Parts: sequence; C-alpha cells; structure tokens
Amino acid sequence: MNESQRLRRFAFRSPRYYLVIPLIAILVPVVYLVSKSLVITVIYSLTIVSTSLWDCISPKIFRFKFPVNRVVFLNAVSLYVAMVFYLIVVAIRFLTPVLGLILSVTTVPFLRTMVYITFTNRRPLVTHFTSIVFPLFFSLYLFVFARKLDIFIAPLILSGLVYSISSHLFVKFSVSNFAREFSTDPIKILSEIVNSVASDISYNAVLKKFFEDMYTTLAPREISSLRLKNEEMDVTLVFPYVHPGPLGDLGSSNITGKLQKFHPGRNMMVFHTTTTHDDNCAGDSEVEKISRVLTQSGKEFDYCYEPYFGNYLSFLPFGDGGLFFLSPDNPRFDDVKITEGRKIVKRAKSLGLKWAVTVDQHNNNMEIPEELDDVSYLMKEADEAVKSRKNRRILKAAFSKVVPDLKDIGPGGITFLSLEMGSKKVAVILFDGNNMQFDLRRRIEESLHGFDKILVCTTDNHVVNVNGLNVNPVGASSSQEEIVSLVQQLASQASVTKETKVEQVKRDLWLKVAGENQWEKLNRTIRRSVNKAKVLSVLTVVLSLALSLTIFKILN
Repeated sequence: MNESQRLRRFAFRSPRYYLVIPLIAILVPVVYLVSKSLVITVIYSLTIVSTSLWDCISPKIFRFKFPVNRVVFLNAVSLYVAMVFYLIVVAIRFLTPVLGLILSVTTVPFLRTMVYITFTNRRPLVTHFTSIVFPLFFSLYLFVFARKLDIFIAPLILSGLVYSISSHLFVKFSVSNFAREFSTDPIKILSEIVNSVASDISYNAVLKKFFEDMYTTLAPREISSLRLKNEEMDVTLVFPYVHPGPLGDLGSSNITGKLQKFHPGRNMMVFHTTTTHDDNCAGDSEVEKISRVLTQSGKEFDYCYEPYFGNYLSFLPFGDGGLFFLSPDNPRFDDVKITEGRKIVKRAKSLGLKWAVTVDQHNNNMEIPEELDDVSYLMKEADEAVKSRKNRRILKAAFSKVVPDLKDIGPGGITFLSLEMGSKKVAVILFDGNNMQFDLRRRIEESLHGFDKILVCTTDNHVVNVNGLNVNPVGASSSQEEIVSLVQQLASQASVTKETKVEQVKRDLWLKVAGENQWEKLNRTIRRSVNKAKVLSVLTVVLSLALSLTIFKILN
C-alpha cells in the first residue's frame, strides 16, 4: 500500500446520526456526576443542542457542504476528547472538577477547526467562528443561568480561540512540505477525498487537476498494437508503454476502459508493458492520443515462428518481430523500469528483429512491491529466444471474452487468446485487474489442458483499488472457483483456431507523464507531512494548554 492509499484510510463514512446521538446523550449524566451541579449540566446540554443546530444551519449560510451524520459524529468525537482531557486533569488533581470541566470546553474547537478547515475552503473567519461556537454557546448560557460564574466567560472565549488558531497553524505547518513541493493546496484535495466517501461528490475532479498539473514531463513513448484477424475473430493487442495508474480513473488508470470508450465494440487486450508509476499519464487527453494509434494501418504478416519458453521469459514471434513476456516469479517483482524493458528490445533488434514489445505479466502479487531495475539476468534467454526462430509457420488463433461483475476485475474483464504457432499451442489469458494471487494463478494453469504454455497476465489496472485500501489483486475479493470456471469456459469457446493474419503498428508519441521518481516524491512528501504532524500535534496541544491556563489565571 502506498502513502496515498494509506492517507485515504482517514476518509471514511460517518456513522448514522441516530447511532451516535445516544453516545452524546450518555455525556449528560456523566457531566452531572462530575460537576455535582444541575445548572452546569443544563448549560452543557443546551450547548450541545445549540452547537448541533448551528452546525446544521451554518453550511447553508456560508455555502459549504457538511452532512448531518458528520455534524453529529464530529460533536461526539470532540466532546469525548474534551471529556478525556477533563478526566486526566482532574485525576492528577491539576484542577478542581468545575474548573476542569469549564477548561475542557475550550478544547473542543481544536478538533472542530481541523475538520472545518477542509470544508470551508480555507476561509479563516468562517472556520474559526464555526469552530468556537461551543465555548460561545457555553459562555452565553453561563451568563443567562449562572451569573456567579460569568468571570469565566472571557477566558472561555479567548481560550477557545487559542485552540482554534493553534489547530489552524498545526494544519498549515503540517502540510507546508506538500504545498511547497507541488504548489497546490492539499487541504482542498483532502476535502474532496473526504467528501467523496461521505457523499455523492466525486474526488476525481480536484485530483484529476492535481495530477495533470504534477505530470508535466514530456517523454517519448512507443505505442504498439497487433491486430489479429480471421474469419471468426478480430482482436487488437495493445502495448501502450504507459502505466495504468495512479488510481481510480485518474491519469492513465483504467486505460482499458478509456480505450474501450474511444473504440466501442472493438475487442482489445491492453497489456501491462514494462512501466512503473513514473510512467503514469497526465490524463485522458494523453490516452486519447494513444487511442488514435489504434486506427492506423501497419505492416501485415501471415506467418509466425514457434515460440520460446524459458525459465524467466517467454517469446512469441509474429512476422519480423515478437512479444517478450516477463514472468515475475524468480526473482519476484512488481513493475519493471521502462529503461530496463527497452534494453531487452534493443538487444532483440541487434539480433535481427524489426520490432519487439516487453510485457510484464504482473501475476504474482507481493505484499511489499519491488520494481525490477536490472534485466541483465534475462539477456541470455532473450538471445536464445530470438536466435531460435527458424522456419516460418502458419499462425492460427481464436479469441473469447467475458466481463464478470467482480470487485477485483475491471471493465476489460477476462480475455482469452488461443494461439497455434507451428507445433506449439499457447494460451494468453489477460485479466483486467491489479496483479493476481499466486495460488489462483496456479489453479488456472492446472485447470487447462492441451497447451504447451499458459501465459496468465493482468493489466495492472488501478481502477479496482478505488474502494479498497490495498491492491485488491485478482482472486483476493472474488471466488477463485468462479474465476477458474470462467477461464475454463473461455478456453472451451476459443478451442477452434483459424488461420490468422497479423497487422503490426508502432508509433512514437510524446506524452505527458509523471517523470522519473515523481510518484516516489509524492509518497515521500506525504510521509514527511504525516511524520511532521505527529511532532507538531504534541507541541501544539502542550502550547495551547499552557496559553489557555495562562489566560484563565490572568483573567480570574
């Protein structure tokens, strides 16, 4: 799980208000027990009701969104934090029960400010006024019902303002690294992420702009496609050399679905080439450029050579080029540096190929992903693969596809390509998902018979990550028995192969991508901000408490 996904753990749906209200109601008798005062209890209760009503009305007045469920939940959390503060200061005999309770009221704005600052579009006056309404209402009811305690009104308001301003500064300094590195407002981004979970607002809009602004590196990308066509089928194999990330529909994530929208009704297999998050595209406009390549004509072939199956890679030769499939088993890896994939292509061309493509099969999920940054161990087999081409063979193929409604499989579904290349029969199975459970892959391979090689691949489509906190590999959240059964059905549907012609297209495009180490930079910056926040939170609370006590001492 990367830092962006970890951050998203804090964006969850608030519980229903009718489940939280009883928790708030429990505080009323607790306040009576600790204060031994019916008047204080009434004031506390009225303050809770008044603050909750204000929190429901203020979004309409100041034009921001804050659902009722979140209003009630925020107040519950704020009040329980304040109660914990009270119990601590009283338990250590730092303050008397009544003074401790009054002082705890002033701590409520601290958490409220942190929450409201993300919803009020960083309008300081609105944020602070809305955040300190709890001590304001408490002061008002003190004035009305307990005039003998009105000496606490000024300290209450000033102390509440201290906690609110301290919270604001805490947020500002915590995210300063992020703002400096990416010249954007992370609070706005956090607001959209939180809202996307609690309402029907999509976080894509603001994040899309953020990634488009961040991904500005113009880089050359070789876009290749193979169109396999016979009397029974017509399918295009796409090799985009961009990474299908970072998440959801952002950047080039869900490139399978996006390309399908540009070419509705067309059978496609969009493979995960040797790329990493450095090769994420800036947005849909870049994917559209890739889609145009699929409309262009190229070289046609009606022959192939027998494939090569090594320990580390497989090679499928079509015409005067071919496809290298890299197996992430030994050593294990997750993604391959584009520069390393190009080394294999360069070596293959030096041995006589006119074109070549490298595919990362991406089918052995790792708990801690590691990129492959050295392909030297593959070169011997790459050499053997190219040199093994001898006699031309007739190519036969069959294709089948299914799009199941499964959480770990994207809109591209499962595609099955059966190839007869001379005397060898190969199954290429592509799952539109982000990696695969190893045990599922083994079950798929063991369930199919009559093939000399079974190449199980995934597209690395990050769209399946959106509603989960992890990679959600194929087989993790769906029935493996169902997936194996679907693959067997596809194999049956593609059992009769026909003579096939191949059209190969390759175009060099300049695309806006993340650039080298940009994704790592984002994760590193988020991590630094989180670590900084941990330190600042302690300092802020201690300094706020000290200043608050000083205010009470001076004004009393």
